[in-house]
Amino acid sequence: MLAKMGKEKNIQVIDINSMLWDEINKHDKHGGIVTVPDGVHLNEKGNDILSKKIVSDFLKTHKP
Repeated sequence: MLAKMGKEKNIQVIDINSMLWDEINKHDKHGGIVTVPDGVHLNEKGNDILSKKIVSDFLKTHKP
């Protein structure tokens, strides 16, 4: 739904939710690699993955 709305309004949508859940499901059943022990909030590595994804996707359409 958000991707469709982004296309309609010509707004870039970065799907960080799917990417983060893929990482969590691969590595983080109960926290530790990407999340803190609650399994939801990001730790330093999770924040690093998130920021790199946002910058990478942003730069695909916005060249400096």
